[in-house]
Amino acid sequence: MKRFGARAGAVAVAAAAAVFVTGLAAPSEAVTAAPSTAADHAIALPGAPTSFRTTGPVADASGDVWMLVTTGVEEVRADGTLVSFPTTAGRVAQGGLTVDTAGDAWYIDTDNHGAWYVSEVTPAGAVHDNPTPVAIGTLVSGPDGTVWLLGTMGGTFGGGIMRYSPSGAITQFSSPQVVSHAFLPDGTLWFGGGSTVGWITPTQTSTVVGSVSAPGVNSGMVVDAGGTVWFGETGAIGAVAPDHSVSSYPVPGGKTPTSLVLGSDGDPWFTDTGSAGAAGTAPLEYTVRSGALTPVSFGLGNDATVDEPLVGPDGRLWLSAHEQGQTSGTSPVDLLRIATDGTVTRTSEAGDYALMLSTSPSGTVWFQTANFGPTPASQLTGVIAADGSMQTLASQSGQEFGAVFDTAGRAWGYDPSTNTLHEYWPVATTRVSASDRFATSVAVAQREYPNTAPTVVVASGMNFPDGLSAGPVAAADGGPLLLTGPTALPQAVSAEISHLAPTRILVIGGPAAVSDDVVAQLNAIAPVTRLSGADRYATSRALVSSAFGSGAATVYVATGANFPDALSAGGAAGSQGAPLLLVDGTASTLDDATAQLLQSLHVQHIELVGGTSVVSPGVAAGLGAIAPVARLAGADRYSTAVAVNQQAYAGAPAGASVLIATGSSFPDALSASAWAAAAKSPLYVAAPGCVPQPVLGAIGTMQAGGVSVVGGPSALSDGVLRLTSC
Repeated sequence: MKRFGARAGAVAVAAAAAVFVTGLAAPSEAVTAAPSTAADHAIALPGAPTSFRTTGPVADASGDVWMLVTTGVEEVRADGTLVSFPTTAGRVAQGGLTVDTAGDAWYIDTDNHGAWYVSEVTPAGAVHDNPTPVAIGTLVSGPDGTVWLLGTMGGTFGGGIMRYSPSGAITQFSSPQVVSHAFLPDGTLWFGGGSTVGWITPTQTSTVVGSVSAPGVNSGMVVDAGGTVWFGETGAIGAVAPDHSVSSYPVPGGKTPTSLVLGSDGDPWFTDTGSAGAAGTAPLEYTVRSGALTPVSFGLGNDATVDEPLVGPDGRLWLSAHEQGQTSGTSPVDLLRIATDGTVTRTSEAGDYALMLSTSPSGTVWFQTANFGPTPASQLTGVIAADGSMQTLASQSGQEFGAVFDTAGRAWGYDPSTNTLHEYWPVATTRVSASDRFATSVAVAQREYPNTAPTVVVASGMNFPDGLSAGPVAAADGGPLLLTGPTALPQAVSAEISHLAPTRILVIGGPAAVSDDVVAQLNAIAPVTRLSGADRYATSRALVSSAFGSGAATVYVATGANFPDALSAGGAAGSQGAPLLLVDGTASTLDDATAQLLQSLHVQHIELVGGTSVVSPGVAAGLGAIAPVARLAGADRYSTAVAVNQQAYAGAPAGASVLIATGSSFPDALSASAWAAAAKSPLYVAAPGCVPQPVLGAIGTMQAGGVSVVGGPSALSDGVLRLTSC
């Protein structure tokens, strides 16, 4: 939305070539944002490495990450493209970067006379400059689409607070120096400063603000579920009720609260100032419950100080602590986790200070520590899983500011010493691929079976139906699934089978799928057994009867008309020692042959994969007459894969490897299903250029230890390798 005078000015650069944003200025320099294949991915920003930075990165709801540089705003888009938005000539970006609910980025810049201005970058790439000087302060975004400039120097340059509305209206309000703020859900702004706590409603258009008196308002302000506003003040915690009555809760020893957060229990929590440690009093955490302060001891020494707490998605409070007066690098940083019942868990890491502490959507906690003695400062980046285990991701020189998470769950920080954005993902991604589908099946086989295998399963690489049920069979027989052409065995496949030295080879499908000539070539390596039927469903039954003829307590059932659901189901089924059986999902009833097979297997439970549009209620009813049925389905093939894996791997320990294959074609995923079954790894499907958000969420929730992307860039782009969200 245009609020000020618009001008062009975006520079977009992708990994391979410059990408020009329509209607905007051409690039002034080339910058490559390469795909991330490791836990730490560095993106160099334009400009000089020594450029001053006043803010860390900011993530928006679309998955883009924004960073302010002195020459303007840099945007790393979800596809990895780096886009530059230069400032107006003669202006220098200073800080205050925020992104509103519409996706517009806002920041403060100055001219060569020292005047401060507010500028805006729209999602379309236009840069809007406000020609009117504003108060010195910071920018924040409201929940109703507004953006607020909170003056930190009172009324300098014409007003303490300014509101920028989505309609384009700008309203100026007088106020003291603003040191804390909070929003109500309706967009009402509460702020504190000096001896005043005030509020501005969304409909307020005059310069008059409501206010109450409070002594020495300092940093930290939250609003609880009942609408009470809590804030820190000199030696106490203050509260303004919805009726605007004021209460005060003195802190023992006259200590001043240094921070304030709202816990998952709905109570405000705060730490007292660490400066009192010199007087022999250790810092404490407090919670306000039932009108009284309840202290929580950290178990730290009297010379320790604590930093601002934060609330993780798991409901626990996290904060860092460190001791004073120690030689640099000799005293550990304590990372403290506080449950709502007051239980404190400490994790120690080397370093003097925790520079960055933030929690991800999955409940993991990211931290950075640094030693400030050496030059440049040494830095350690790591992540603590929800179970308390710690993983070190990177150790480097320099120091990093800011910590935000994008929609994919990646953490971003900025290192001004190298003018570099760092993108962190708690697992490394690896591409497993080769020159074609046949060679890729070999590459997949080598991951799980590097030496020998007693059995090798061979299926057509040109058509999917026969091979869909083969993944669990290959895993049950202790071998990989390799692909072949219909009339000739690829040389790479032949060489791999010879290397594996199997005692038998199973060929899936009739001569139309895998010719007798191919079988003859395979027979020259090891004895061959062909498993086939009159159609894809009969072939599936033949496979299940061969590998699971003695019985199966659980059977997975999926449609044979398409491949995505069956591929994810094959990996899950095989990981549990269960078969995958294909049915005609469009039929009105279950066919007799399938019913007879299920009865002969003495099935006790059936996992039916796919919604009613792919497996009809009539077929489901026929299955239900044999054994209890649980339908695993989602809104699309990607969500269905998530549902399948959530069921199959419920309660699995953290650290499992995850496989991703394309959901748009079958060959790579066919090989991957056998690998997933043998390795007991979830197999998800992705779009060609990105990973659907439900899949990313599932990977984060299970705290995966690694991600293998199966297939080349033509099947799954580098955007998938970077775990780009869509």
